[in-house]
Amino acid sequence: MEQESLKNRTSFALRLVHYGSVVCLLLCLVFLFVSFAFMNERINTLENELMELKTSHSLTQEMRTTKPPSRQKRQVDSTTMLQLNTKIVSLESRINELFRELTAKTMLRGRDGRDGTPGPAGPAGKDGRDGRQGPKGPRGYMGLKGETGEKGIPGPEGPQGPQGQRGLQGPRLAGVSYNLWGRTNCSGDATVVYTGKDIAGFMASGFYTHTGGGSNFLCLPNNPVFEETIPGFQNTAAIYGTEYQPNGFKGFKNDIHNHNAPCSVCHVKSRGSQIMIPATNKCPSGWTKEYSGYLMTEYFNHAHENEFVCIDKDAEAIPGSHGDTNGALLYNVQATCTTLPCKPYIDGYELTCVVCSK
Repeated sequence: MEQESLKNRTSFALRLVHYGSVVCLLLCLVFLFVSFAFMNERINTLENELMELKTSHSLTQEMRTTKPPSRQKRQVDSTTMLQLNTKIVSLESRINELFRELTAKTMLRGRDGRDGTPGPAGPAGKDGRDGRQGPKGPRGYMGLKGETGEKGIPGPEGPQGPQGQRGLQGPRLAGVSYNLWGRTNCSGDATVVYTGKDIAGFMASGFYTHTGGGSNFLCLPNNPVFEETIPGFQNTAAIYGTEYQPNGFKGFKNDIHNHNAPCSVCHVKSRGSQIMIPATNKCPSGWTKEYSGYLMTEYFNHAHENEFVCIDKDAEAIPGSHGDTNGALLYNVQATCTTLPCKPYIDGYELTCVVCSK
């Protein structure tokens, strides 16, 4: 549609140019015709004047031939002849000038010829100078987000800024909980979550001769809650109380041999993490000691494997549990110099332990 409209406008413009050229040509012809008539009239006038001069000149010649003039009259006739000659020369100059003007005006300019064939391309010119910077254009549309570039090299550390305002107080720590093996109460600022006092089997695990079952110790509560059950033992998995086996070791405060071990679950609100560190009874700087004792686990030659736990040095026994009922067993852990370095470790020495929080 746009091409057709452009074509129509171009055709209309060409017609206007053509008609304008014809009108200009007609006006030029009319002007030339009027100029020619005016010049022709002037030429006729000049010719008449010239004829009169010639007639006067002829009469003068006749008078010279018929009667010799007097000296005074000859002088007058000579002056008159000179004036006539001057006028004749002036008239001839004017006639020639009029002819030249008429000839110049009667010569019409012809139409321009057709364009010739393009010549060969000339050599490339030298680079021009850079133009002036144009005005800032309108802001374009935002483009698509490019790919993330490679991470740059970190710059130098800047100067320390001013101290900011103190922020709002954040939420308090949720606290930390830990198992206290061998005790029924927590120490320090820790509170008891639940305890297993007066009921045997609170510290529990798998039977020492079993090859399956769990390999960790659990602290069972004193108020179990049952849901769906099947009467009788179905020979599936089982859990048993845990019995001390210090075998004459005098490191504990109480006589706990062949007694079942109690336990407690403790919670500390003011600290957020806890760790058990073996082979020491001291906490690192900045940590709080919850309790310390001795490292114990299952006997090395028993079928059932179990984890290493830290038994409080003030370990208690569940009352009435002295019966050598076995179940899960706890033995002191001794260092061996076969694989551990003999210094600082000493072969056969019972290892200590500590539970720390922060």
